[in-house]
Amino acid sequence: NCSNEKLCGDAFEIFADGGGRMVAVLSDGMGSGGPARRESLRTVELFAALTGVGFRPEEAAECLNRLLLREGEDMYATLDALVFDTVSGSVSLAKHGAPPSYILREGRLSTLYAEALPVGILPQARPAVCTARLRKGDIVVMMSDGVADALGKELVAAVTDRTRNAGSPKAAAEELLAFADEKGGRTDDMTVIVAKVE
Repeated sequence: NCSNEKLCGDAFEIFADGGGRMVAVLSDGMGSGGPARRESLRTVELFAALTGVGFRPEEAAECLNRLLLREGEDMYATLDALVFDTVSGSVSLAKHGAPPSYILREGRLSTLYAEALPVGILPQARPAVCTARLRKGDIVVMMSDGVADALGKELVAAVTDRTRNAGSPKAAAEELLAFADEKGGRTDDMTVIVAKVE
């Protein structure tokens, strides 16, 4: 769900890495239009490639940061990457400048967040890593800052109500986007990922 620009500055991908892990990665390119789109797509593609060959999320994020700096195009973007082990139920999130993510369990919302710079700014930048263990029925919500900013003080209540009462993860994501659009007037690109542990 993009702002008035023709090209969306957010990019995301959800995939199985072949090693029993599900990966969801979301990036918001700095700026708007074509440059932001290129930044976010490059970030998502590189992270997917690195995790696909076995890098842990924090390793992939650090490597991604170095690769973007080496490309030398003043290119930087947020990174919000979730890796879920379908066997153990463990989940790891690597965040670079990304807003909080949330876990809804039996109607109660937990926040996963830590401060970290976006990728591509400083060589010493390290990802903030959050870990948790998920159970059947848990719902994970990730979003770009366009959604977080639009919802403002109503963010926690909106995430709780719209994910708890929606009939499916897709419906929950659509409801959150619609509500954020209504509140924020679509001044920034907006992306929401909602995933449920089955």
